[in-house]
Amino acid sequence: MKLVQLSILATLFAPIPAFAEFVNVVELDIVPEQRDAFLAHAKENAETTAKEPGCKEFNVVVSAKDPNHVMLFEVYDNEASLQKHRATEHFKHYQAATNPMVTKRDIRSMTSVSLQRAP
Repeated sequence: MKLVQLSILATLFAPIPAFAEFVNVVELDIVPEQRDAFLAHAKENAETTAKEPGCKEFNVVVSAKDPNHVMLFEVYDNEASLQKHRATEHFKHYQAATNPMVTKRDIRSMTSVSLQRAP
C-alpha cells in the first residue's frame, strides 16, 4: 500500500517536462447588455492571435449556466509568446474596447502536463 502511495506522490510532484506549453486562462464576467459586443471583440482577438507565432490555440467559451461568464483558454509555446501577444496592436485594441464591458477578471497562468489535440 505504501509503495502505491509513494508512486502517486511521485507522479503528482514530478518535474514539469521542458516541452510543456504555457497556458493562460482568463475568466471574465461581462455586463449583460454588452455580451454580444464583447463576444465579437473576443472572437476577432482569438482569430488574430491564433495566427501569431508561438500561439498553439485560443478558445473563447461561455458558461452553460451563466451566458455572461466567458473563459479564454490560450496555449502558447512559452510565456514569452504570451508577452509578445500582449504587446501587439490588436491586443491593445481588444483591451481598450472590452475593458468597460468586464465586471470581473481572473487570470491564471499554468503549465501544461497533458494537452490532447485532434490531428
